[in-house]
Amino acid sequence: MSTARSLTALALLAALLTGAGGCVFHHDRNAPGVIDVHKPPAPRGKLKQPAHEEPGDPGEETILLLPGVYGGGGPHFTGSSSSGFGAFGVEATVLYGQRAHSHQKPTLFPWLPVLTEHAFGGSLGMTLYQGIDDTIGPLYVEAQYSYLGVFTASAGYAVRPQDGQHGPQFSISALGFYVRSTTIFGRGTQLLFGGVLKFPLSFVWSR
Repeated sequence: MSTARSLTALALLAALLTGAGGCVFHHDRNAPGVIDVHKPPAPRGKLKQPAHEEPGDPGEETILLLPGVYGGGGPHFTGSSSSGFGAFGVEATVLYGQRAHSHQKPTLFPWLPVLTEHAFGGSLGMTLYQGIDDTIGPLYVEAQYSYLGVFTASAGYAVRPQDGQHGPQFSISALGFYVRSTTIFGRGTQLLFGGVLKFPLSFVWSR
């Protein structure tokens, strides 16, 4: 794949994701409210009239779909030598988490979903271009843990589609910046420093 075609594909994908990003879909099944139907409300005042009982908040469950793009650069180590390279690609992440309170909205950016404190899921991605040999990079899959939606740790495996060479991959990120280590057996280790831009799609329902 040529550099021009890779850049065109990346630009088209970014345009599509920009239009869809930030959407929140609320499922109305099990609307918020937790009460004990077998226990009558406490009486109110001298009239002994049943008091209005405020239902408890059951919280929410959420699935986040996070397609996006990334890019960066760093060193490539092969035996006793090293060289620099740049790379960019696409990645899609799916995360599941729970929230203690329903219908929360961010104060600063109310159109974005509120991210859960702890979330677990996985990512599938591919480097569309890397400067090591001016070709596409590996296809990879990772298991991911996310804290507050801004700190992540991932571990997975990468495979080069050209020749099937493969090896382990590890990533950490904070506030959109990441460090990724990819070792392809027989080809060395890449250490990639860069940034990632994700476009969240959130599906929410009551617990």
